[in-house]
Amino acid sequence: MSTLIFRRPLALAVAAVALLLPGAPPVAAQPVPDVTFTELSPRALLVRVINPDGSQLGANMVVLQTAEENLLVDTNLPHPQLSRYIRRSIEARVGPLSAVVVTHWHPDHSGGIEAYADLPVYAHSEVIRRLSEETEGIDLGRLGNRFTSPPRSADGRPNHPAREGDRMAGDALVLHHPAAAHTDGDIYVEDVQQSLLVMADLLWPGRFPSVDVHSGGTPRGVRDAIHAALQLAGDDTIFVPGHGDPASRNEVEAFAAMLDETIDLVAQRAGSGESIESIQADDPLAGWSGWAHPLVPSDQWVKLILSSLSN
Repeated sequence: MSTLIFRRPLALAVAAVALLLPGAPPVAAQPVPDVTFTELSPRALLVRVINPDGSQLGANMVVLQTAEENLLVDTNLPHPQLSRYIRRSIEARVGPLSAVVVTHWHPDHSGGIEAYADLPVYAHSEVIRRLSEETEGIDLGRLGNRFTSPPRSADGRPNHPAREGDRMAGDALVLHHPAAAHTDGDIYVEDVQQSLLVMADLLWPGRFPSVDVHSGGTPRGVRDAIHAALQLAGDDTIFVPGHGDPASRNEVEAFAAMLDETIDLVAQRAGSGESIESIQADDPLAGWSGWAHPLVPSDQWVKLILSSLSN
């Protein structure tokens, strides 16, 4: 895969911390970010917004090109000028976009919808509902806290509901909806012709996954979604997560094995009558310590698993 930097002037002060959540306070002027393109296959591009310090701003986006259309998956953070800048950069590279798919409601994936209000914007009905009302979610910047997202305007919401098995661009692209996974409104995109799966926040290669239990997500739903995706994939399929680098089938199989083993282990401990406090204090996931990260340390993954068992 090759990485290309596409630079365009932008009269916009952007800082990652200020854009993580809706309603965040303004910050002093910062150097502007770059929109970067990584070729995943001859007609698929990974799109990222990169800060001057090399850190990534918001979530991964993907452009899928077919004979009929240029489809964008996800829209990055909620900042109108940033969103317009991203769209101009993408269309300068691939030509006009024809449709957008939003994988779930979280602001780092759905925040830029307004910049594409002239296009069909597809998302699961739960995403449309959540963005139509005040919604509570996990605050990615402050572990264990939540944030409240205000209702979006009509232009800031998806305008077409998406369902399991919906097809786009003929039969080239298939939309899949796993129940109760990262959230209750997840969509991932299968590019049949290019053997590519855009998994968004269902997939966290080498890490414990983030699961928004306040938005209907469950660890077992993530596990089921990953196994279903592996059934669709071939040996050479490229899997694109919402954050981080694309993954191979071997990496996704390792992620699936971790989900199976850790969920089963914690479920067995809980089923034997142990208290939540006892299970957490015993550090049952010590053998998977390498999967822990600041957003989801081991004790948080145990807590997420336990919360899903009680539902």
